[in-house]
Parts: sequence; C-alpha cells; structure tokens
Amino acid sequence: MARPQFGFVLCLTMAVAIGSLATPRLAAPAAAALPVQQRELVDALMATLTPEQRVGQLALVNFVGADASAGTAVAALLRDYSVGAVLLSASNGNVINTGDTAGQVAALTNELQRRVSETGSRSIAEQLRYPPC
Repeated sequence: MARPQFGFVLCLTMAVAIGSLATPRLAAPAAAALPVQQRELVDALMATLTPEQRVGQLALVNFVGADASAGTAVAALLRDYSVGAVLLSASNGNVINTGDTAGQVAALTNELQRRVSETGSRSIAEQLRYPPC
C-alpha cells in the first residue's frame, strides 16, 4: 500500500483547518464556558481576522535567546504571520532559572507583545482587555 505524499497531507490538513475557521462562532463547549459578553467579544474579534490570521493564531513557535527586538526572527513571525503563541523555555535560553525568573518572563512577554503592537493591530489579549504582565 502506497504512503500518501507529505505535501498532499499537509495541504489537506491546512484546507480542513481553514475550512473549520470559516465560521467565527466558537464550538458549543468552549462557548458555553464564556460569559455572554466575552463570547460576543470573541465572535466580533474572530470576524475581523482573515483566514491567514486565523491559521497564524493556531501556530505555536519557539526561539533561542532572550532577544525579541524588532529585527529578530521571532519578531518577523509575529509581524508577518500573526503567530498566536510563543513558547518560552530555559532550554532555549529565553530565561535563566535563577534569580528573578518571573521578572524575566514578564519582561520578555511584554517585549513580544510590543512586537505585535508594532504591526498596527492590537493583540488578542489587548482586545480581550487582558492587562500586560
């Protein structure tokens, strides 16, 4: 039996993901967990996103080092692809698990959020009124 080509499987997976994102409403179990006001805000936010931005919000990336300045690769991912999450870890050198680790995480998270705000669009956290770290 022949193995399907990776490219075909990837394209099929992306088509299913984009198709499932076509409707801005949340699935019933997730929607039921949110208060009505937040659910309406999330629905309104999802309606403003392009299909590319919706797919970008599904992406989780990581990077090496603690530099998230404007010229870095992680900044480009946030700016150009609307990446939805960034994984921070000590093994990638994002933080050092000595001293003020929580402060390091907060500072790097705020720097990453600044990169998103430089795109001219507000981050989802800002639109949902979550305060910065």
